[in-house]
Amino acid sequence: MKYFRHTGGRGQYAHVKLRLLGAPRGQHYVFVNCITGGSIPFEFIELVEAGVREALSRGLVAGYPTDGVQVELYDGSYHDVDSSNAAFKIAGFLAARDAVQKAAPVLLEPVMLLE
Repeated sequence: MKYFRHTGGRGQYAHVKLRLLGAPRGQHYVFVNCITGGSIPFEFIELVEAGVREALSRGLVAGYPTDGVQVELYDGSYHDVDSSNAAFKIAGFLAARDAVQKAAPVLLEPVMLLE
């Protein structure tokens, strides 16, 4: 997901690629940084994770939080001048929202054991 805004002066630029997988059994959310070679500076990776966590907690299906997901950040890019903290957080949010929608999630009913 590329996020860029240019309104005269300094712009906003962030490029993030995410992969969604099922989380290991018993874990609600896992974020894995697979970036090698510095395509995204380390200080922006934490912000991408914050954006992803916010998107998943807001709930993309009927307003309920998304659970049981492993998110892998595997690629992206930045601009020396136009990249910012806010741009990477927004890019993480938008990339997570887009990936979950493409995965066609389903709403699960709670399961309980009653006596």
